[in-house]
Amino acid sequence: MWKYGTAEDGGSMCAFSPDETVLYCGTDDNFIRAFNRLDGTLLWKFKTEGAVTSSTRVGTDGTLFVGCVDGHIYCIKPDGTLKWKKHLGDQVWATPALQDGGRVVFIASMAQEPHNVFALQGETGEVLWQRLTGGPVFASPALSADESTVYVCSFDANCYAYESATGKIMWVFEADASFQSSPALSKSRGLMFVTSTEGNMFCVRLSDGKIQWIHK
Repeated sequence: MWKYGTAEDGGSMCAFSPDETVLYCGTDDNFIRAFNRLDGTLLWKFKTEGAVTSSTRVGTDGTLFVGCVDGHIYCIKPDGTLKWKKHLGDQVWATPALQDGGRVVFIASMAQEPHNVFALQGETGEVLWQRLTGGPVFASPALSADESTVYVCSFDANCYAYESATGKIMWVFEADASFQSSPALSKSRGLMFVTSTEGNMFCVRLSDGKIQWIHK
């Protein structure tokens, strides 16, 4: 159908606009680009200050949220202009999780102080709450089905369940090794699945963080 060449590798998963007519892609050459889905026409490109390795999330109103190794999360309007950006202390590899279509944005960074898990106001980037895990966070946050709980797995070998409204820790699951992968939630069954850097797969109950099984 069409192709487009960039100066560097594509570093993240692309995302569609709400009506699926526009495709957004972040790349290692420090750009986020918007393409016409049908013919590949470049509609706009937005320059970041570092490689884009975080996948883009698109709110219900078409606003883009994307993390970057320059330490920022960028909020970009559908026309490609900056709405706001927020520095999170260190590189951002995680993909944002959106509550209520982007009203609240949950994101994590590789910072080890003072904070590396954040809840941001989607309209302004204001910090609603922030927390610190015991290590950098590569993995993307995940939201429960009712969006009342956000789950974050850290390089400190722990997975955390936070109350999404306040950041209160609901439970902590302690594993045998660090986490770099993002958790997968079976929301209908109330389970979380995640793999550690030792190659072990854990099945954890979402309600209380109790382990159900482990595959080594």
